[in-house]
Amino acid sequence: GFGDAAISASVGGGGVGRVYLYFGSLAGLPAVADARITGALPNGRFGFSLASLGDFNGDGCNDLAVGGLDADSTGRADIYLGRAFWFDRTEADVGTGAELRIVGGAPFAFYGNPLLGAGDVNGDGYSDLAAYAGETGDEVQIVYGHDLALMEDGVSPQTLASPAAADVRFQQPDFAGSPYAFQFGWFALAGEDFDCDGFSDLAVGASE
Repeated sequence: GFGDAAISASVGGGGVGRVYLYFGSLAGLPAVADARITGALPNGRFGFSLASLGDFNGDGCNDLAVGGLDADSTGRADIYLGRAFWFDRTEADVGTGAELRIVGGAPFAFYGNPLLGAGDVNGDGYSDLAAYAGETGDEVQIVYGHDLALMEDGVSPQTLASPAAADVRFQQPDFAGSPYAFQFGWFALAGEDFDCDGFSDLAVGASE
């Protein structure tokens, strides 16, 4: 297959935001986007973060996670499943929204900003999602990939809420007195198999 690209413009349209999809071919990437995903909320900053997930639902296609802030900076992550035939979609409309939405648990939680396709951290054959969440102090949450069906006409996205949506939570280490716990996971996430054991690993940055 050919690699594709996703580029966001999260401040466009009065802060609504949009993600542009460019599909690769023998001629490379096109100059004009092949498909668009448009936000629905004023100042929602749809596309504030993006992550290529790998195959989150095990159907053989790579999937996309899109972060947004919402007006009160609660934050959210929308997961769009890869497919052979894309069409323009909107963030929240029934039938054209995300297959899965995970929302922050409180205002100013900034859930999903940033996001990371973490690879298969638990070895179950599904790629997993790592997301920043700040409703209970800075932390990084892992949501394991799982079976998930493509959006169909008349169907609303499945919605989960942080922190209950998380399968694993990494909270600020040594919070009391540590100069390195501030903004844990806010700016830097990285996932690869760093120790060569066949499982994906997670690196989390924290600013002083």
